[in-house]
Amino acid sequence: MNDGRVCSWSDPPATGHPGDDYNCRCEAVPFVAGETEFGFHEFTTSLASSYARWSTEDFWDHYRNGNGRAVSLLEIGHLREIAEQYAYDDGIEGAFRRLADQIADEARKGGSRNFTYDFEFVYDFGSVDFAHGDGTVRGVFVGSAVRNGRMITINGNTRFEFHDIFQDPFDIGVEVGVPYRIYGDWTARFSAEVLAQREDSNFRQRLKSD
Repeated sequence: MNDGRVCSWSDPPATGHPGDDYNCRCEAVPFVAGETEFGFHEFTTSLASSYARWSTEDFWDHYRNGNGRAVSLLEIGHLREIAEQYAYDDGIEGAFRRLADQIADEARKGGSRNFTYDFEFVYDFGSVDFAHGDGTVRGVFVGSAVRNGRMITINGNTRFEFHDIFQDPFDIGVEVGVPYRIYGDWTARFSAEVLAQREDSNFRQRLKSD
């Protein structure tokens, strides 16, 4: 969750220095202002839920008895798990790292300016619960790019929206209950400094090599 973040060695994040936390794969890279690339997302929505976490049985019960009422990730206690699965654990690198690359490429298309970047893709959330399977995450980044010599500084905020349908759980083409929508949203702040020339960017090469 600290990937791409710039910190002082004397003032590390709560998880400690790179590699200290359990299962942390981060490595410390010296930072030189105006030369070193970085890109960091930070959740700005509280992901904590005061609701009990739904089990697979709860999804089934709502399918049979909920009359198709839509439910939110916050209501079913899955918001944190879905958001963090998307951000850090999807694929090899996590969607936050890929999104950072995409936003950087969009920023490189012009000089200093305000810009937006829209995205949408289907992801496998079965590791959170079998009931989820594939779900869609779409959203928009709204921010600014400032050209400073050979570097571009990017700052802005991203809104994410999750959409899924619980339906035909037997995968037989026949509904034995009433399908219902599962939805949710969260936000994150994004800060980055990248080389203006895409072909020179170690940031992009690092993302693609993982």
